[in-house]
Amino acid sequence: MRLLTAIITFFLLLPAAMVIQYYEYSREIKSVGPYPLLPSGKEGGHLITFSTPTQSLAEIECTGGSGSLEIVDIFSGERVFSALIHGQISEELVIPHEGSYYVAYFGNGSLSCVIRFKENYPTESVQNAIYTTGTVSALVLAILLWRRWRR
Repeated sequence: MRLLTAIITFFLLLPAAMVIQYYEYSREIKSVGPYPLLPSGKEGGHLITFSTPTQSLAEIECTGGSGSLEIVDIFSGERVFSALIHGQISEELVIPHEGSYYVAYFGNGSLSCVIRFKENYPTESVQNAIYTTGTVSALVLAILLWRRWRR
């Protein structure tokens, strides 16, 4: 019975450790670039690719040409961000989930871009797993302690 209580207590404390770890990780500012980005067209073009292990608040800063800029999820093809550029741009955006993305530029002139990941958060599925583990562990521990107290 003590072993079971110890295991349940461990799983009760595990979500707190995971949240602390995400907090420490989110404080680090990471960046991609600066990279030159030539216009994409029918014959192809240059792309900036990047990956993120979490949902992120990012800032994209580009200087140079004029046209449109897009950030697209490589696997789903979902457009995450789109903006018009006239000389320069500096905007915040949310990268919705972990994965690989590319930045494409359609316009005139070359562009130089930097992407900074300002804050990183666990994705919704990870948050659900953390909260479910903590809740179930707390309930099982409460039942075990209640049964022990009744004896």
